[in-house]
Parts: sequence; structure tokens; C-alpha cells
Amino acid sequence: MRIVPSTINGILVRAIGSTDFRGAGTNHPIADVNPFVFLEHLSSPIQSPNIPTFGLHPHSGVTILTIELSGVIENITIDPNDKSGHGNGKEKRSIHGTGKGPFLLATNAGRGVVHDEHTYTADTSSQFQCAFLTGDNTSEAYSSYVAEPTILHQNKGEDGDSSAPSSDIMICAGTFRGKDSGLKIGPIGDDASRVPTLLYITIPPGGCFQMNDQEMADIQGGNAFIYNTKKRRENNSDHSNINSDTIDGGEGSLVVNDEIPIKPWSLLSITSEDDVQQLTIENRGTTEHVSAFVGYGKPIVPSWTKMLMFNGFIFAPSKEDAEKKEDEYKQLGMRGFGK
Repeated sequence: MRIVPSTINGILVRAIGSTDFRGAGTNHPIADVNPFVFLEHLSSPIQSPNIPTFGLHPHSGVTILTIELSGVIENITIDPNDKSGHGNGKEKRSIHGTGKGPFLLATNAGRGVVHDEHTYTADTSSQFQCAFLTGDNTSEAYSSYVAEPTILHQNKGEDGDSSAPSSDIMICAGTFRGKDSGLKIGPIGDDASRVPTLLYITIPPGGCFQMNDQEMADIQGGNAFIYNTKKRRENNSDHSNINSDTIDGGEGSLVVNDEIPIKPWSLLSITSEDDVQQLTIENRGTTEHVSAFVGYGKPIVPSWTKMLMFNGFIFAPSKEDAEKKEDEYKQLGMRGFGK
């Protein structure tokens, strides 16, 4: 297991990310937790429309999952097969969210999609984005929207003490405890175990979340991460104390398996080689609720190649395949890409 800090660039905090095979982009402490290749969030809630300002940009070979805890976003997607717009590729707009509760928006880029997502109103927006490999760059792109993600409650305490503080678990992707109630992202074949799972867990002071046997079976043989979303203290921005042996961390650590502290805005990476038999996450050293992202899934082997292009990124089985996608975009343009 490995603990890594996130990197901060303006209003964005990136926990997982990398340069592409050409060296373009920015380096980060961890490039991927295969199949997860990207995890980023706002450093603080914002109250402004049209953020971020990337504009329309392409993706393929990856699923982009937006987790909006509050706020309203506009999603713009180019449909290359709908020519009722400007003769080639119609621009479709949709507004999501009420400004209050959480919602999810997933885009499986498949063989190619051009889209843009940004805040639509001045409602307070608190947003996370995650991307994961699907092993698919041939299917037609599509989006899924969940207005009210499933919220589960779990009590954990010694000997099953039901009086222990309750944790809220929001299903972001995949399946949970045998229930097909999450947001399943595909297509990636008929094997449901290939669908990555992403949970957003809020743990009260003294509370503890524990993976059950089925979840541990899903994790074993794959990769997983636990990300502490609690905001980092300004006076610890360099995270020089990231590997401190102090369990409570002094600023609100999440503690894994009673011995591994994950400090604010830090990520614990777990691989199949770690042979983890159990996972418990406890909120220690704080009087506040602390939230974490827990992601796990089977890796795409061999891992796909990343390439940045036209303000977006794509993943492909090889460098040659990625360059073919780039040539396709140049030839068809944004209104024909993914046709």
C-alpha cells in the first residue's frame, strides 16, 4: 500500500493523473490506480457560472464520471450522427441539478465524444470528477444521469454495536452489497465484476466504515484507492508530514485498518499484490464529519495509453491507436468525431 498527496493548481486539486506518452500535461504523485486514471475536485465550493472554462473537448476509451455534491451544471455534447444542426453534428445541451442535493453524470466516451461540462448558475458548487478505463473505444458514446444517488446508512461498532455513529454511503458507480442499485457504467462485456465501483462515504467523528465480505472479494485481484476529501490545512500545504507515525494526524486523519493514517487531500493506493484481507476506515482526530472516496475495480491489462489532444484526453490500446484517433479528429472535426 502507498500513500500519496494530491497536487493543487488554482481551484483544482488532483489526486490521480499523469502526463501522456509524449510528455504533455502535468506530473502527479500517482498516475493511475488502474482502472482509475483521473481524480480531481474543486479546492473549495465555488459560486460562479461557466467554471471550468475548457470549452468543448474530446475523449475516447474512457468513462468520465462527475459527482456534483451541490450545484447546477450544464452539459453540452456534440452528436455526430444528428445533422439537424449546422449540417454536421448537432450540439445538445442539458441542465442538471437543483443547486441543493447531489447528482451523478457519467459519459462513456466509447469511440469518441466531444463535450463540455461547467457550472450553470451561481449556486454553490462542490464537484468531483473521476475517469476510469473501460476497455472500450468502439461503442457509440452515451451519457447517464442519476438525479438522486442511492444513499445507504451503516452502523459500525464493537461487536456490531448499533449505537455507533452512522456513516452515509453514496453509490457513485458499480454495484453495492449485491444490489444492482448503483450507476452501472459500460459497456465492458458481460462480466459485471469488470464494472468499477466508486463510493462516497461520509464518516462522523468516531465512526467506522467496514467493507463486507463481498466487497473484499471484489477488491482482491484488483486495485483500490481511498481518498480523504477533507480540506488540507493551509500551514501544511507541502504535506511534509505525510508519512507521520501519529495515527490521529492532528488535523483529521482517516485511519485504515487501525494503523494507516490518510491525511487530508491524500490517497491510499492498494494493489492486488498487497493481499489486503479487510478494510476498515475510521474517522479519528477530528470533531467533524469526514468524507472519503473509495474506488475499486479490475485493471485493464495491459493498461491503455494516454494522449492529450485538443484540450481533452483519450485512452487507446497503443500509441499507434491513439495517433489514429488524433488523425480521425483532425479529419472529421469536433462535429464528426466518434461518428
